[in-house]
Amino acid sequence: MNPITRIFPWLAGLVLLLFSACKKEPFSVPLDEVPYIEVRAAQPSVVRALTDSLVLDLYYTDADGDLGFAEADSAVVYVTDARFPLTESFHVPPMAPVGTPVAITGVWQVVLDRMILADPAAASESVALSVRIRDRAGHWSNVALAPAITVVQP
Repeated sequence: MNPITRIFPWLAGLVLLLFSACKKEPFSVPLDEVPYIEVRAAQPSVVRALTDSLVLDLYYTDADGDLGFAEADSAVVYVTDARFPLTESFHVPPMAPVGTPVAITGVWQVVLDRMILADPAAASESVALSVRIRDRAGHWSNVALAPAITVVQP
């Protein structure tokens, strides 16, 4: 038997073992009691003033699960338009049972109805939106920026 034929199965096994040991860990945001938010998408990127709605896809995480309020007049999501500055707030019901510290993560869709032009005489304006969330303990998340959005005359 030729020496290469004897070594090949052993060498092939070693190579397979090395490749199977190499595993890429998925990217993840470390969970913390302070909530985390990011804007994953803003659709459409061009909206007609006073006509179209803008939909923001918001990814969130919170290690102790205290996002959301039972009271409908308590806001969780705050979206600020830097042109004014104008902040619109949104209620979110509890995302996990109240009093149960459980890590949560997910995606919300927030709809902004009828975007406006700050200067009604302008043909179009670039809009910079920022988003923050607040949990029941009063912790504020990071500030997440939305992708560029343009508001145009209808």
